[in-house]
Amino acid sequence: MKTTSISYRQTGLALALWAAGGVPAADLVPPAAIGGQSDVTVYHRMTFDQSIEGWKADNGARASLTRDAAHSQALRVDCERGWAGCELPIDIVGSRGLKVALLMKGENIESAGINAYDSQARDNTTAYGYRYFKPLGWTPVLYYLDQFRYNSQASGTVSADTHYTSVRFYAPERIEPGTSFTLENFVLYRGDDRQAPEKVTGLKAQASERGVQLSWNPAVDNVAAQRYVIARAPKERPFQKVAESGATSWLDTAAEPGRHRYHVFAVDFEENAGPWSDVITVESRAAMRPQPLTREEQDRLNYADHVWQVHRRGAGKVRRNHVTLFGDSLTGATVYPHGARAAFGTLTVSAFGYASMTTSFARNKVAEILQRENPEFLCILYGTNNNKDDKHLPAAMEDLRAVVQACEANGTVATLGTIPPRGWIPESAPEARFNQHLTALCRKLQIPTGYIFEDFQAAGERRRYLGGDGVHWTGEGMAIAGRAWGKAMEQVRFVLRDQR
Repeated sequence: MKTTSISYRQTGLALALWAAGGVPAADLVPPAAIGGQSDVTVYHRMTFDQSIEGWKADNGARASLTRDAAHSQALRVDCERGWAGCELPIDIVGSRGLKVALLMKGENIESAGINAYDSQARDNTTAYGYRYFKPLGWTPVLYYLDQFRYNSQASGTVSADTHYTSVRFYAPERIEPGTSFTLENFVLYRGDDRQAPEKVTGLKAQASERGVQLSWNPAVDNVAAQRYVIARAPKERPFQKVAESGATSWLDTAAEPGRHRYHVFAVDFEENAGPWSDVITVESRAAMRPQPLTREEQDRLNYADHVWQVHRRGAGKVRRNHVTLFGDSLTGATVYPHGARAAFGTLTVSAFGYASMTTSFARNKVAEILQRENPEFLCILYGTNNNKDDKHLPAAMEDLRAVVQACEANGTVATLGTIPPRGWIPESAPEARFNQHLTALCRKLQIPTGYIFEDFQAAGERRRYLGGDGVHWTGEGMAIAGRAWGKAMEQVRFVLRDQR
């Protein structure tokens, strides 16, 4: 069992004042961290290799260890009724810089809720945007507890002067039979993690008729690894990244017969990348069975090199791991950024939406947004309010081109979103025409596209997703848009989690 608990109460009033912002951190000696740099303090680290490590099931849940794990074992929570979950007792003072990192997966559930109980306020705190589970594999999740709200309040964030006594994950109120969620590599820590994982060791490869099965040891890190990056070099050709895995194993079904070399490195929850492992060589004898590419993966092949160069330009300058949403009144909706946050998994999010504004406004406003937020990523949704006839479309595209160019000069990676359908005519022809020009622009500029229009069109009855005016989104519509951004950003981050 690998678990450690450190309470800030050990340092008394001075540390509580620091957590509330009253004493500079430099004036204090923080409690000992589990390895790593002094600006990261780990309170709980749990791999569930031997036990459930203090977690308690409640409200009709059953907690058990499962071999369906990223490495050895994981904590599975089977839910028999709504609000069923599991809870870990903790004892931590102060919300500032406090984070929960873990890998999660679910069955018959799109996300699990999270509460952290603040005994000081006598109220549960909860996240804005419970992280969506990926359809397959492990979802890396990073929650920022100082950005939570109190359950009794619909807005705002928690006090800095908190005293957390428990953290709990739970199912929604309505569940289907067979609902469960699984936790792996749970870490509760404080601080800004700048330390990369250590070199991956123990890389092995075994060829079979199914493909090449790779496995390795978990990477050592001051917090934890969230992803492993796998690269392959067929015969004498150069290495090329081929996959990411949340687990310490991966089956390569796309390797052609013959000799291949592989190596792997780890990425932690704050996108610090470790060094490559030693290279291993294996003879593949399986027939190639490549998986079909999604629309977003196909786009990635076009923009990968360009986005990589833009990102390098911003390295060390932009606000890392932060996304800003920039658009008109659709982006201005209060709930909208929560759907994006839920889809991004580990990123922080801000949103700036301006009612009735067009692409020309975006062109003039983007410099101010970049100066204010300096984000690593900007997701742009403008054009809903534009005239969409052939006469006006070229000017709109030039506006969007200028917005992208401003981002790239700042070292910010830009993504353009297709504007959603409008009204009740199924084809939504003016919006479709606008989006044809927009996607062509994205390909020409070699940048990602967030396919909001297309995902709305595929979602079924539009009245579920659009309000009575046929323009603005319902909560379900905002979730569709958030997921569209999430799919685009997943491929962007696939590009950036590499070492060239």
